[in-house]
Amino acid sequence: MRRLVDELLKAPDAAVLDGERRRIDLAVLVEELCRLQQGRARRAGVMLAFSAMPELPTIDGDRDRIKQVVLNLLDNALRYTPPGGTVAVEVARAPQAAALRIAVADDGPGVDPQIAAHLWERGVAGPAGGSGLGLAIVREIVGAHGGRVWLEPSQRGAHFVIEFPLPAE
Repeated sequence: MRRLVDELLKAPDAAVLDGERRRIDLAVLVEELCRLQQGRARRAGVMLAFSAMPELPTIDGDRDRIKQVVLNLLDNALRYTPPGGTVAVEVARAPQAAALRIAVADDGPGVDPQIAAHLWERGVAGPAGGSGLGLAIVREIVGAHGGRVWLEPSQRGAHFVIEFPLPAE
């Protein structure tokens, strides 16, 4: 992540997709990343739950950059979820689009509406601090894949959704 941040600070658009695009089983990738974060979740007293629809198609993309996107959202969710809370991660087919969806929902304090309007801009840091680059990087990487990312309204916590388009048959 540090390398990507350094690259983005030097040339913001050049570093978004510099890897090889190939077929990715998104459910397998996201499950693997959730497994890697289980120890951190346990130490924080947070339950990290993963689910995926069966038999999902693959997407085309830069595996390393998609990993950065998912790890950024997991990092934020685990940082803001209090002990005893849950971070739920789901991979599914998008209901009304030829896309796969990743949803990351947490039990944290949610996103202040004044910050939410500027969440995807560089330099806008959340209440826990940080560089203010994480979600801007997420948006840029997802956009470079032809996808979209947004924050869904939620009664509690934050609920981020990403959609990556399915490849043309």
